[in-house]
Amino acid sequence: MRIQVNSRRGHFNFANPSEESVSTAITIFEGEKALKSCSISTRDEVDSNDPDDLKLEIEEWLSRILYSSSMAKAKETAKFLDENADELRKGNKEFELEQLRKQREEIDKKIAKLETEIRD
Repeated sequence: MRIQVNSRRGHFNFANPSEESVSTAITIFEGEKALKSCSISTRDEVDSNDPDDLKLEIEEWLSRILYSSSMAKAKETAKFLDENADELRKGNKEFELEQLRKQREEIDKKIAKLETEIRD
């Protein structure tokens, strides 16, 4: 399992279009399948995928709102983050390692191509 976090800054409040806010989507994946997800408003862009940090972001959001149709999903996601934190941290590291190996493979191919072009 791993966590993907996407934050984006924009004007999402239809009642006050000049207001700028940050929308943060938190998705938990098992392989390529999304297991849990929620979208919350955060004070700033979130650049952490640590389960504890994300649980705190969700709890802070819940403390700032009176009602949202997303409350149940957010609470469920926070609970899942808490209960599976160690496995999620490990999964995040495994995914990052896989991505870095893919990047290294691409870089090695580019280096070999350039070396071949220089020799020719």
